[in-house]
Amino acid sequence: MNKHLLTIASLTLILASCNIQEPAIQTIPTAASSSSMISSKAVSDSRPACTPDDFLPRMEQSETWSTSWNSGEAMTTIALERPNKGFSVTIPYNPLWGNSDCQLSAYEEDEKTISFGFAGVFEGGGVMTFNRITVSPSRSAEQAITAITAAQEPDRKLGILPPGMEPKDTTINGNTAVQYFSGGFCDQTYFEVIGKKYNYVFSSICNVDEVGIKAALESLKLL
Repeated sequence: MNKHLLTIASLTLILASCNIQEPAIQTIPTAASSSSMISSKAVSDSRPACTPDDFLPRMEQSETWSTSWNSGEAMTTIALERPNKGFSVTIPYNPLWGNSDCQLSAYEEDEKTISFGFAGVFEGGGVMTFNRITVSPSRSAEQAITAITAAQEPDRKLGILPPGMEPKDTTINGNTAVQYFSGGFCDQTYFEVIGKKYNYVFSSICNVDEVGIKAALESLKLL
């Protein structure tokens, strides 16, 4: 079985966990016209690009679609520069990701989030990537720590977050960041980098791809 082949029950629990375990991330209001996803197939290939929008229809057409899915280690990186958001970053990629039917897009992007990395296939239907860079309003490390600490107090009282897991400031590649954690169905680590125009929250759902998200985090440059 593919090491990233998970059950649909696991997918449901992961998504439910994600919905309730990120109370401290602020979001940027977006116009309706800016809400559509942009996908990028950054490496030339004869296969068409595939994104989460068309995974299920493709899977329904072939019984072997998911079993032939490739989600091996990244082989290269893709450079992304977003001057309007005040940052540049390189993300891991492997042009072999996908299968003979289609090539996994290097990333998906909307107004506030970039999703990237390998995609896990779920038994029963569904594919998802795990790494996220979320652009949020600017705030200082002290403000972030105060807000995150307050938002996590209910989990701390329930014992979901044990002592010693409080948010803390750190430095990554010369950038100031706040590292914090969430618990519950799965453990997850967040890094909120303090930027010039915005802040940038790096995370990998349930820490599935810590190597990929840390590589992207360490490549971040503030513009």
